[in-house]
Amino acid sequence: MKAKSVLVSVLFLTFCGCTPSLITRIEEGDVDGVKAALESGADSNERDKKGSALAHAVSANNEKIVKMLLEAKADPNTSSRMSWTYTSVLDEALSLGTKAIVKYLIEAGARPSRTALYRASKTGDIDIVKLLLAAGAIAGSDALSESASKGHIDIVKLFLAAGLGAKPGSDALSESASKRHIEIVKLLLAAGAIAGSDAVCEAASKGDVDLVKLLVASNTKASSHALCEASSRGQFDVVKVLLKAGVNVNSKCDDHQNPLVEAVVGEQVDVVDLLLSKGAKSDYRFPTMEVDRTYRLGEKEVQQHEVSGGETLYEYVTMRAEQSTGGYPSLEKSRRAFTRIAELLKKYGIK
Repeated sequence: MKAKSVLVSVLFLTFCGCTPSLITRIEEGDVDGVKAALESGADSNERDKKGSALAHAVSANNEKIVKMLLEAKADPNTSSRMSWTYTSVLDEALSLGTKAIVKYLIEAGARPSRTALYRASKTGDIDIVKLLLAAGAIAGSDALSESASKGHIDIVKLFLAAGLGAKPGSDALSESASKRHIEIVKLLLAAGAIAGSDAVCEAASKGDVDLVKLLVASNTKASSHALCEASSRGQFDVVKVLLKAGVNVNSKCDDHQNPLVEAVVGEQVDVVDLLLSKGAKSDYRFPTMEVDRTYRLGEKEVQQHEVSGGETLYEYVTMRAEQSTGGYPSLEKSRRAFTRIAELLKKYGIK
């Protein structure tokens, strides 16, 4: 469709005797025509509703024409609307990832925007990042997070060396931890990053012992929720690591439970045993639920107020251990788990 519209434009210009504009020649990729137009005095800063001639050339990813325009004094800091929003020609080039065009623009005096390094971080091209830093680009935390998330360790090193510290609360550590970029995690921790609870919890839920060891060393307080998560999911080795690191065995979870309750509800027998052996206690009672139900008895409707819940942990476990399984294998498996848990709770004096 585009080729057809260009052909129509060329035919129209030919028959009407008009001279194609500089932007038209750029859109057609006519390098010789652009060169001739500039030599004849065409304005290198010609614009249309989408942007400047330079913006068109950058969007077309045409290195030769970009270089010609810049040599003809085209403004390297012009903006364009080649997509749905306005952006600088340098940002457009960064999004396309064309190193030569980025280099031409910076050498011509293009000023990096606040998002320039973020865009460069997405490509993972360290040479472009170096060009931007040399041009005075300011690296925000989003650039560090993006490079950490993508696993671009050399760019992370460059940012840290340039003084972009891994500040506590930044997303870079969480991003690299979630993608299991262990070496980047080590770099960020060495630079002073502190693991948030989300990062530790995610590693704990996946049973990633090595990553948990790294993260918990930086922030034991953020690891209480991780103990709840690991207990619930039966991540036995992670639970051992967290307890050894000094995480309180009776830490409170988000829902007012504690690791022991999480392990019990999750039917994690081995974890229950481990937690109890380390002094886990529980005075937890399951929430009381009150429901008004209506039954039909013959021709009459009968209303009944039902109350459930309110059991202690031991009462809940014994109730589950005594429930009928109906011969279903999964229910039978649960019954055996709760029977064993009841024995453990009784052994450690929790009733």
